[in-house]
Amino acid sequence: MSDTQKQPVPSTAKITRLISKKCRDEMRAAIADNRGNEVFFIGKVNAEQCIVEVEPHAFGNQNAVPVLLQLAQPGDVVIHNHPDGPLEPSGADIDIASSLGSMNIGSYIIDNECTRVYVVVKPVVEKRIEPLSPHECLSLISPEGPLARNFPEYEYRPQQYDMTSYIVTAFNTNAIAVIEAGTGTGKSLAYLIPAVLWSLKNQERVIISTNTINLQEQLIHKDIPLLQKCAGLKFASVLMKGRTNYICLRKAAYLKTEPLALEDKSLRAGLNELLGWADKTQDGSLGDLNVQPNERL
Repeated sequence: MSDTQKQPVPSTAKITRLISKKCRDEMRAAIADNRGNEVFFIGKVNAEQCIVEVEPHAFGNQNAVPVLLQLAQPGDVVIHNHPDGPLEPSGADIDIASSLGSMNIGSYIIDNECTRVYVVVKPVVEKRIEPLSPHECLSLISPEGPLARNFPEYEYRPQQYDMTSYIVTAFNTNAIAVIEAGTGTGKSLAYLIPAVLWSLKNQERVIISTNTINLQEQLIHKDIPLLQKCAGLKFASVLMKGRTNYICLRKAAYLKTEPLALEDKSLRAGLNELLGWADKTQDGSLGDLNVQPNERL
């Protein structure tokens, strides 16, 4: 196999996607001004990960150029040229690209004519956060909203409206909100609506932690289905409890094969009942067990 076959040859089509014509022209001119020697650039990318701004920062010789790591920001791309033609990164290039990658900074190598590019590390473009629309959230619980239209027992509550507004602001400003509200306010929907819409808009998971399992059950079996049905919101939800609420399948499997491992004979009847339940339970949680097991089990 020849050297040409061994070495990946970056295509011209790729460079047109990754670096705008304006930036390619600017880099070509800067390299020519440096008599074809190496130049260190920092590029800014757009949402499509195409470099749309570029600035030269260091000028080297035929073999090396200073690398000014401190000037690059997360999401940027550092670029330098290989004057001799081949774009395959050297060991030093790989080491520098590794350091840059850990800071979410990309690394490219180009030729002097800016017709080819070798992507050593892709840039990490910071995810754009989509803020919540206060009107969209509050319209769901307004007197004329979908909950009021589709749920006969729905009651508009000004305090719930205010609480929802505060939570929307907290999401949009990445703030911590401490809110106290009395019984009957409708707190569950007040925080569920912003949480669900935030998750849908930004494709992020949202965790809702409760003080009691009973409230968890209320959310998963009553309030969340209500939102899905009456407000037309399509999303997935999962109930998660603390690990002490679930049977340990590893221990259950062990005790099935080694029943004598349980030294206290008085517990064996309860153990057999528990192991039988383990084979047919839906989720393995205490909530699915109709008897209270011995604490020692």
